[in-house]
This record gives sequence, structure tokens and C-alpha cells, in this order.
Amino acid sequence: MSIKKLTPQREIFVEEIAKGKTQADAYRIAFPTSLKWPEKTLYSKASDLMTNGMVRERLEQLKKPLQKKFEYTMEQCFNEFQMIQDLALAEDKKDLKNASRALENKAKLVGLYAPEKKEVTSDVTVIIDLND
Repeated sequence: MSIKKLTPQREIFVEEIAKGKTQADAYRIAFPTSLKWPEKTLYSKASDLMTNGMVRERLEQLKKPLQKKFEYTMEQCFNEFQMIQDLALAEDKKDLKNASRALENKAKLVGLYAPEKKEVTSDVTVIIDLND
């Protein structure tokens, strides 16, 4: 599917959002006349623009390479916990506390560790005096 080109101002708005600016700040940069507007108007216009389908689609296009670049997988995390555990158990350390913590984090990561559930039950006796 080919994406229609955004107006130059909308492209600037999207690029500024992709750089990390707030919607309001991006709007001010893309539409300099908005610098004179009341804050409420500015926020409303910036929010409205973010709901535009073409704007959102273009933003996703710009974010995709960044998401790939900073992708962090469960496998990478698991391997890092394994390395920490191995270091903690090395002959010269024998740091069982940190080794245990690394093992616990590995188990949590793969879903083997569930928080402890405690069931609490109670018997309640209600006495009603019908003579009063």
C-alpha cells in the first residue's frame, strides 16, 4: 500500500514526534503561527493531528528502524542472567545470594515463577437477639 505524502508541516510534526518531542512542541515547530495560540487550543490541535491516519502511519514508518535497533529479546535477557549466575558461582566468588537472584529472575522471565498466593478463609458467626 502506498502512503500519500504528508504536507511539509505535517512531515515536520511527525519527524519531531519521532525525535521525542511532545505533541505540543512538535506542533509549535511545524506550525510556527501556533506560538501565539492559547495552550488549550494548541493541545487540542496537536492531539487532533495525532489522530490523523496518515500521520500515525508515517510515524510508525519512522519508528520501525529504531524499534529494530533497540530490540531486546527474552533470549538475550535469559543469557545475561545466566552469565550473572555463572559469575556469582565462580570458584573465587561463591556468591550464592546473587546466584539465587539470577536464577529467580530467569525463572520469572520464562514464566516458571508465579507469585505466592495465599488463601485466607474465615468463619463468621452472627448472633441476632430477636427479643429486643
